[in-house]
Order: sequence, then structure tokens, then C-alpha cells
Amino acid sequence: MDEVSLRANEEIEAMAMQVDNDPLGLLTERIEVIERAPFVAEVLNRKEGDKNIEMEVSDKTPFVANVLNEEEKEENKSKESDNENGSVSIEDSEGEEEEWQEKRLAELEVDKEMRDAKNWQTTPEGLIYIIVQIQQLQSIATKKAKKRMNWPVFMSIPNDLILGDHKPTIGDEIRVTKFTWRPGYEELVMENEANKNSRPWIHVGFINAQAVATEIDISHAIHVGRSTGVILEVNRRNNKGRENQVKSISVIAHGMRVNQKLPQCQLNNKNVFRVGQVVQLHTVMLTRPNEWKVSPQWVLPLECPFGSPTERKAHQPIVAMGIKNDNINYNFPPRSSNSMDDLEQTELVIAAAITACADRVETEIQRFTIISRLEVLPGAGPVGTANVRVSHIVERKEDLVDMTKLWREDQPIHLRLAAPDTKHCGTGYTINTERQEGEVGFVLVSHLFLAFQEARNYDAWEDWERIMSGSQAELEPLQSQKTLLQRARKFAMGEFTELARGQSGLGIIMSILLAQRTEKSDPRGTWEELFVAHNPVLNNLVGDQRRTAQLMLDAQPRVVFMQAPPGTGKTKASADIIAAYLREHPEGRALVIAPLNVAVAKAVEEMARTMERTGWREDMIALFSGSGKQKYAQDLERIGDHLLASAISAPQLFESLDDQQKNVVNRYVKACEVSPRTANEGKVAQLLLSKEKRRIIFCTLALAEQIGGIFDETTMLVCDEGGQAPFSQLLSALTNFPKLNKLLIAGDRRQLSVHLAEFPEAVRNGLGLDTIIWNLDQAPGVDTTTLETNYRSHPQLTECIQAGAYAAHGERLTSGRTLIEMDRLTGLTPIKLPFRNSPLVLIHQTDPMLQDPTSFSATNPEMTRTVTDFLTTLRPRFTGSVRVICFYAGQAKELGVALANMEMEDVIVNTADGCQGHEADLAIVVTTKAGLASQDGSGAFWNDERRVNVALSRGRFGMVIIGDFKMLWTAGGIWRRFLRCALKKTVAVTPDYIEAMVDNNAEYDNNILVGTNGTVKASNFYDEWKDEEDYQYQQQQQPSTSQDNNQWRPTATEQPRGGGRGGGPIRLCHRCKQPGHIIRDCPENNAPAKRQRNTWNRSGRWN
Repeated sequence: MDEVSLRANEEIEAMAMQVDNDPLGLLTERIEVIERAPFVAEVLNRKEGDKNIEMEVSDKTPFVANVLNEEEKEENKSKESDNENGSVSIEDSEGEEEEWQEKRLAELEVDKEMRDAKNWQTTPEGLIYIIVQIQQLQSIATKKAKKRMNWPVFMSIPNDLILGDHKPTIGDEIRVTKFTWRPGYEELVMENEANKNSRPWIHVGFINAQAVATEIDISHAIHVGRSTGVILEVNRRNNKGRENQVKSISVIAHGMRVNQKLPQCQLNNKNVFRVGQVVQLHTVMLTRPNEWKVSPQWVLPLECPFGSPTERKAHQPIVAMGIKNDNINYNFPPRSSNSMDDLEQTELVIAAAITACADRVETEIQRFTIISRLEVLPGAGPVGTANVRVSHIVERKEDLVDMTKLWREDQPIHLRLAAPDTKHCGTGYTINTERQEGEVGFVLVSHLFLAFQEARNYDAWEDWERIMSGSQAELEPLQSQKTLLQRARKFAMGEFTELARGQSGLGIIMSILLAQRTEKSDPRGTWEELFVAHNPVLNNLVGDQRRTAQLMLDAQPRVVFMQAPPGTGKTKASADIIAAYLREHPEGRALVIAPLNVAVAKAVEEMARTMERTGWREDMIALFSGSGKQKYAQDLERIGDHLLASAISAPQLFESLDDQQKNVVNRYVKACEVSPRTANEGKVAQLLLSKEKRRIIFCTLALAEQIGGIFDETTMLVCDEGGQAPFSQLLSALTNFPKLNKLLIAGDRRQLSVHLAEFPEAVRNGLGLDTIIWNLDQAPGVDTTTLETNYRSHPQLTECIQAGAYAAHGERLTSGRTLIEMDRLTGLTPIKLPFRNSPLVLIHQTDPMLQDPTSFSATNPEMTRTVTDFLTTLRPRFTGSVRVICFYAGQAKELGVALANMEMEDVIVNTADGCQGHEADLAIVVTTKAGLASQDGSGAFWNDERRVNVALSRGRFGMVIIGDFKMLWTAGGIWRRFLRCALKKTVAVTPDYIEAMVDNNAEYDNNILVGTNGTVKASNFYDEWKDEEDYQYQQQQQPSTSQDNNQWRPTATEQPRGGGRGGGPIRLCHRCKQPGHIIRDCPENNAPAKRQRNTWNRSGRWN
């Protein structure tokens, strides 16, 4: 009787937390459990003898090295985009998968014959099984409890056994009273243990049943609900006769632990689906038992002896069962015509999209967790720390590139011993990562810093020592999904529509952002009255900066969008408005946020200038994440007095803390100096604000969302660089500010938007993950102002930027500077420019680029040479800041190494995507790509309008562009518009211009520079560039020299390879004037030995 009681208690514990609609039925079931006696089933004899089949059940889930078998891996490899419907075709493994399905259907017919022949095993009580996978014509169920050990773990439940209208559903409990064994499947093993004599428990994603039920009844039918979801993937057949037929779709909804793959049998025979489609799903919540292991194709109770390492543990998970409605009325951004019900539907869709992002993050972590032995590098360090190197072989370049994105510089890492039931024993981060070609595939080599980490109730030090002694370690990249999941929950719970129904300042702001409030009113009072009231704070505002101030300084709750092209003074205007607001409202609190750390740092600098100019003072504090403090150390040095570490260390404040608080502060300050990543910014900021009320705070948007609760007194919020602020993230952050009354968003719709490449493609567009600006443009209640005067760049640069990026959209950008103000390059630098007094240098170069063998990026060694030659010649004569901007990451890496070796540490190298928010006295733009002939370049990333606009708008006094201008012109779009304007102000030149720009004998002929070897004009460009009136204009304004008229020049395609680069004459060394080498390799070069550097520093350059 003890065994009976034990088993009864186990089942009662499993049901203790369940909620049942029939309490009496549940009580009856529990009584039946207690009265039930142990039962051992008789089994069919094997052919080789009379042996009872027994299954040994372990308390631990076995570890499997590979989640997907090779067939399923090949299936994933062969996914190709379908341009028409965004679907994916499966080719490589489809034959094997369908062959397996057809074979299984044939086996089901045999199983049916066996049932008809009554070749079965029976028992009156039966055993409860739970359906864990739906297959065609059958469901697969697993035992609910550790009972009757010799019964099969996996049971096939044929659909024809389930009578009535009920469809088999995951989570259904089935009482099996009769079953037959499947010959050859009696014993199943893990995938990595399978051989000719044993079957794996799963094959191409389908669970193998050990037996087939012949008599059942439904013990508990699970309740089927509904959820709003998104289709992430559509897999279509590609075999003859069934082309384009949907085979399966992958879906996700809020609350799902992992995306779910629904086969055709769960799609009601529908065949019209597309990636990104919003659908209503049939879903179930699994509560019997509470704890599960879930994967895209199956679920298993946590105690099931089978599984794979990529399954995720889940408490009462939600699982998709099919499509309820594929015609959901959904639109985004929200419009004024939407009802609140429509908006609540929108919130559910956004919640699903954010859940998909969290799912992708966890998938990538599982995919790229490394198990390897560590190479401990020499060098003494503190006890419990180590610098190590780890190498990992990757077969496919695509996987190598994806892995490098996760194993990037500063990526936090968790460490543990690669053995069952171990805990983390260390933490650290990547210092740098390199990609290499291997004998087979590729090798990712990462240099890591690791530190020992204690674990509760566990001897972690022993594991640490074993790892350091050569035992295998598991290295897991850390990327928290907590913030994403909290954001998704806010949308799923309808927090934003609920706020929008209120009449508080935050409620009005939320209703404006959701396009529910359409009325707008002009601010009270005139600009003159405001000017006098806030003198001298607003004295320097002009144009729509003044209009922005009027809107932000009245009493009405508002959302103001300040459209601000580069250099138009949005950060300065914001600082002046905040100062005026805080002076007028003693109880007011202002928070300035931005998606980028560099933008936050610049906002602090601008506010400090405003205080210095006006004489008004207010203590302010700037918060940065740990990685941000280290990556942007140089930017933060300029605002050191306003950092949290400085504020919390002030003697008067420090002495007011108790001993425990002082210890927290001391650890924080030390961490900021030694290991910024470990500094707990939120905890110490909360401590500071509990002692002192700071009226103006700066932080990133991410921090505002994560720790924004400590800023709950905020009444004015300014979001800088709003183009990179996601709609969903900004709304989530706003819920932390219940007293908010004013929201100013400053940004430029023509510059870079939110980086979405790491999110699933299905949710990148139209689901709330992109920039807030698209919503502001659609919300009629938003007050919009537009800044049109550029104060950053030389007037000629501004005019070209206007022509390239803004004029095509009916927008204006004018210069606020004079030629004399901006003559640092044109008048004060002792060089000769291609066209007299023009700060534009266009170096035409058609040398081919080289593909990086370990990535999909590329380099152009000859363009690298041109940059280094140009800077070698220019740098002694130009002391301003220089930034090199590349469209290819490979080019940036190559140039960074080259410039570091030349000891040009003050020249910063960035990609175009990494330079928004930065500026320089001279910008050098390197396009890398060359030789595009017939291929359409209009959709190329190097011709993306926002990316190009950012690259071209960083320079103050001058800009150098190195590229194939014929190719750029042919690509059209922003490059053609820019060049059309630029070629009216300067001439395209060959790289040999570099010699002429410091040649004392070089002279101007009709304003065009002519060197010792002739004109610097790129004749190979002008010979082929015959663009209608633009070409005629060039001929009239910039007549050719006599050499151009008399000397024949071949076209770019005819140019001999032995000639000069870019189509000009043979190049000479700039120092000794001899051919065959460059200045860096000149025999007369007596420069000191160069130091070798090979790492990229945290300011985005190599050192």
C-alpha cells in the first residue's frame, strides 16, 4: 500500500496547482488515483524470444550534442526567399521528409490491420498519455507519469480512434487501454546514439511512436483559446506536381516560449499565407503538468526522458494549434480612424512581434554557445581572472558571419564546466574576435577576459580550476530578453490604450502618439513675449527653433516633433528650451534620452554650454551603461564632472551615506575605473536620487526603459536622434513617467533609422519595431516643426547635401555659414584643391574590390592606398579632426590597421552605420565598390538614401569622396542627385591629384588644378560621362586643358593595367618622385619604426 500512496501523492502534487472547471470531477479523479492499484502490462513477445520490454526512466533530461539531425539542418540551409509571397522553399530535405511521411502513412495502414486482427495488449484501467505532437492522420502522446515502466514512452493515437467532433489537440489527456507495439521501435535512443540496431526517438522533426493505441477514451480535453500572432516563415513544397503548395508555417504570439511550426494538417488545407501576415491562432495553455520542455515542433513534459538541448523550459506554456482566422484587420502606424478596439488589436500584434525578437535572441544564444577547451594566455593577473583564447570551427560562411555578430567586441560571456548539472563559475567579455579560413570551413578565434563568479550552494571554484587546467568549458553569450519580454507584456496587457483613455498629461501624450487626439492649438502668447520672459536663454534661437520653444513652453500637454537635418542645431535648441522650462518651473524635472551613447554625451555638452552662456546653473547627471562607459570613454571624458561616479563621490553627499551605502558606492567607483561593464548604474543612481533631487538627467533610451522608474518625477522628456528610437521601445519607456506633460522628439526622417537586421525579417516592417518618426508623421495631433539651416558644414557641402537628400522630397536645407567662416580647408590649409576654393575632392577610382573570404564584406586595397597617401600628404598641413567613413566593414578594418601602423591615432575610422551623431573637420568617404556595369545598383546598401546621407553630412570644412563615380552615377538615386550638384562645383580627379595638391609648380587653369604631369581631371570619367545638360554645363564652366584636347585617353575598360591608378599616368612616390613604391615604403623615409597594432579601440578605430 506504501507504493500506491507514493504514486498517488505524486499525481496529486502534479494536479495541486491546476484549475478545473469541474471541481467535483477533479475530486473524483483524485479519489480514483488513490484507490488505483499498481498495474504491470503484459506485452507482445519479440520475434527473438519472450522478453518483457522495459524502459528505464531517468530523472535527468539527457544531453544531446546536435539538436537537428542532418536532414533537418539541410532543410534549414536551403531556405530561399519567394519574391512573390515572401515564402521559403524547401528542397534538400523535402524528399526525405516526405518519404518518411509516406512511409509512416503506409505503416499506419499496417497498424490498422494489426488492430483489426486484435493483436493488441489490454488492461482495464489503462494509462494516461498526453498528446505532445500532431502529425498527419495521427497524434503522438507520451506517458504522463512514471508508471508502468514497461509501457511505451511514445504512443501513436490514430485520428480515427477519436470519435465525435473533437480534434486531437496538444495537451489532451488520453486514457489508453489497448495498444500494439511497433516492430523495431520498441526501444528508442537519443539522436546521437542511433545506429543500425536502434531507432532515434525523433526523425526530421517527427517523434517516432513505439506503439499504436487500439482502444482509448479522452480523459481530459484541453481548452482551446485564441491568440493574435504573426507568421514568421512559410515553407512551400518544390517538388514536381505540388509546386508552391504550403507544407508548413512558423508562427508566434505573445506568451509563446518559442515559435511554433504548424504542418499542413493543422492549417485547414489553406494554401494562401505570407511572411509577416497577422493571423489569429488556436492556442492552448498547458497546465497538466505545469512544467514543460518546448520546441518549434513538439512539447514534452519536463520529466520526459527524451529531449534535445535546445528545448526551452517553460511554466504553463502557450502552444499554437492552428489558424483560426487569417483575415485580421490590422494597419500600422495607428490612424485617427482606428477605434480603441483596433488599437488593442494593434497592441497584440506588436506584442507578438516583440516576442519574436526575444525568441530570435534566445535562438542565437543557443545556436552559438561554444563548448571548447580554453587556451589560457600568459601574463599574471589578479587571482580568479584570466585572459584566454578560444577557437571554434564553423562550416558555413553564413554561420560564421552570424556568429561574429553575437561574439562581437564587449559581448558579455557566462562560463561553466561542460558537464551535466554544473552552474556558472565565471563571467567575462570578449576583447576582440577574428575570422579565419580553416582547412575545413572557417575558424572563429575570440580573445576573452574571464573572472571567477561564485554560485550559491555550489563549489564553483573547483569547476573554475578544472577549466583553467584544460577541461572543456561552455561559453554562453549573454543577451537578456527580460526587457523585451516586459515590453511585450505591456502591449499584450493593453497598457497604452488604457493610458490613452485618461486625461492626465501622460494620457494625452499617449493618445496623440496613438493618433486618437487630432486637435491642435497654437501656443498662447507671441514669440516676442516668450523672448522677453526667458531672456537671455532663448536669445540664439532662430526660425522653427523658436516655434519649437513656443510649443514646449506653454501649459498644454504636447508631443512636438522637430524635424532636424544634420547640423541644424537640434541639440542646442533642445538644451535652451530645457533651461527655459526649468527656470520657469521650479518643480519641473527634465529627462534627456537618446538611443545612442554619443548623442547623450553631446546633449550634456550642449547643456553645459547653455549654462555657461546664460549664467544659469543646475546640477545635472548623466547615466551610461557599463559597456557604454568603456566604449565611449573619450566622449565621456569631456563630461566627467556630470557623470554618476563624480556626483556620488562628492564629499558632502558621501558623508551622508551609511556604511552599507558607502560600500556600494566604493565598489561602483572602483568598477568604473577598473571594469566599467560591472558597474551597477541603476542601483547607484537610485541611491543618489534618494538623497538629492536632480532636476535634469541624461541617459540612453534603453536605460530609461529599464530603470526609468527612478525618474518618475519627470515632467518634460526630450528624445534626441528620434530616427533611431523604436516606436515600441519609446512607448514602453513613457509608462515610467506618470507626471509627464511635454514630449519633444528631435530627429531626421532622412537619416538612419532603427537597426533591424538582427530581428526576424517577418517583423521588421509595420509592426512597431521601426522608428517612432513614421508614427509621428501619421498622427494628426503631433505638433511638427522643421529646421532648415545647416550650421555645421561649408556652404558648398550643404548645397550638395540638400540636392542629394532633401530636395527630392520637397524639403529645404540652407547654409547658415559664410565662406569666410568655413575656409579652414579652402583658405588656411597650404594645399591646392582640384577646383579653386571648392572644399569638395572627388577622387575617381575604378580599381576592383576584393571579397573578404571570411565574410560578405569587401575591401579595395587601391582605395586604401589612396586614403593613406592622401593623409600622409595632408596631415602635416591640416591639424583639424579627420574621420574616414566606409560603406564596407571590411574596408574600415583594413584602413584602420593601415592608419594605426602609420601612427595616425587621431584619425577615426567608422562605417557609415556607425557615424551618425559624429562630425569631423574633414570627412573622407570611401565607397569601395567599383566597376558596376549592367547590374542595377538602385537597391544596393551603398545607395541607401539614409545611409548615404549620413556619410555625406559629417564634414564641417571639407569632404573627400573616393569611388567609381560612373558606377555611382549609373546607380541613380541619392548618389546621382549629389554628384549632379557636386560636379558643378568641382571636378572629378584621379588619385594622382595627391601629388599635385602640394606641388609648388602646380597652377590653376580656368580654376582647375594642373600639375607637372598635366591636368588632375579624371579623363577616363569625363570620356564616358555624357549626361545631357550636366555634361554640357561642365564643358562650359570647366574647359579642358590643352593636354586634354590633344592627348588621347583610353576609356576605363580600355585602360592598360600597367598605367596609373584610376586611369591616370604612372604614379610617383610623393617623397622621392620615383615610381614603383609609395611614400610609406620610400627608401628616403626616415620616420621612426612603426608600432604594430591590431585591435579596434572603443572609439571605433584601430590601435
